Amino acid sequence: MPSINWTPKALFAMGQEIWKASAIGAAIKLSLFPAIAELAPNSTATALADKIGADPRGLGMLLTALTALDLLHKDRDSYRLTEFASQCLLEKSPDYYGDILVHFSYLIPAWSQLEKSIQTGQKYQPSQQKPAQPERNIRAFLMGMHNVARLQAETVAKALDLSQAKTLLDLGGGPGTYAATFCRQYPQLSAVVFDRPTSEPIFQEVVHHYGMERRVSFQSGDFLTSPLPSGFDAVWLSQVLHGESFEKATELVQRAAATLNPRGILAIQEFVLNDERDGPLGPALFSLNMLLQTEGGSSYTVSEISQMMEKAGVLGISEVLAPLPPGNRIFWGTLSR
Repeated sequence: MPSINWTPKALFAMGQEIWKASAIGAAIKLSLFPAIAELAPNSTATALADKIGADPRGLGMLLTALTALDLLHKDRDSYRLTEFASQCLLEKSPDYYGDILVHFSYLIPAWSQLEKSIQTGQKYQPSQQKPAQPERNIRAFLMGMHNVARLQAETVAKALDLSQAKTLLDLGGGPGTYAATFCRQYPQLSAVVFDRPTSEPIFQEVVHHYGMERRVSFQSGDFLTSPLPSGFDAVWLSQVLHGESFEKATELVQRAAATLNPRGILAIQEFVLNDERDGPLGPALFSLNMLLQTEGGSSYTVSEISQMMEKAGVLGISEVLAPLPPGNRIFWGTLSR
């Protein structure tokens, strides 16, 4: 049974989805939502244009679109935020989720050139050199990962039995959301997040938010080439294998297993294709994103991830509950030695 009921109307509607995401992403990058909250009830298009430094005509069009998207209410000439926008699109809100949309907006130029990457097998090459350290892009990516992890980290922590583990390595853990959540769930646990140095400022913010500074620490390095710490009872690899080729991903799993104590736990979360490679849709599209963004990354199949784990000496491989979209799966097993 097909997962999508394709009709000409559905095809046309799909083309507008990128417009919707782009409109919301533009509003976030322009700091429009906090400006509306600050100026209300006098948040007219003219006042808002002056506040954020925008063209009144262009901003008026954006305000109309956001109203049509049910993110704004219009009262005569003034705009105010809907309850959802106030909760999830104001950066000061504890339930803010805007970073992931900003991250997606930075991917649009690459997706517009998808056919070139399919023809060449090479990742997207921008026509102009990007800044050496695009800090806003990095922050949007890491905080976007935090946005996604927050939606499911507590469920994952309860599904993974870490009650006997005292130490955990979150390899490629970025903002540290999972490590902090695991430590909150298991009082005996301490964790190390190992990732590139650019992740550390965001990590510090997130771990402070969770109040886990004493139990979750950060170590910087390249997880494929730098020496890794060792002596852990568990290793967590969440959404990092897809950024590498099959060979490098296999090597990474082996390096992760080598950090474990005897009978330690190795857990992997990924967007996973089925072995027939005919779905699910999410991992299939995500694999195209890896074509655009990496040198050899891909979504991998159930069998491929199991093969990586077995080659690293992990036995008793099974799955635990993986929340959120179809295709997101969690595998775990114990080290044979």
